[in-house]
Amino acid sequence: MTKIVKLGFALALVLGFAYLLEIYFASGDEQVRKLINFSYLYNFGFSALLLSNYIIFKKQLIEFIGFIFLAAGVIRIGLFYFLLQQGDFGDFKENFFLFFVPFILCLGVEILFLARELNRANFNNNN
Repeated sequence: MTKIVKLGFALALVLGFAYLLEIYFASGDEQVRKLINFSYLYNFGFSALLLSNYIIFKKQLIEFIGFIFLAAGVIRIGLFYFLLQQGDFGDFKENFFLFFVPFILCLGVEILFLARELNRANFNNNN
């Protein structure tokens, strides 16, 4: 449980700092700010859910983490695109950068965590 809290705090710290910077430099357009808020909350929620599931089901998933990681990335982008089309956020092509910054930050935290977990894993079936 403490690992989930520490990871959530690290994710919130990284995204919080980037969010404040992006809001500070964003234009005064309310639509842009609305999309920034949605993008950061979406990416934080998706990453927190994904990483907590990795922690909880680590023993069962350790051999499939790479495949799950790749599938989760595709699902994350596809679901975000779908939710943008359902909402009134405008064109995805124009606002891709607003999604890309928190996506890359969350991806970085996920990669660091998963690399550390995979380095610690014992894949030897004889033990």
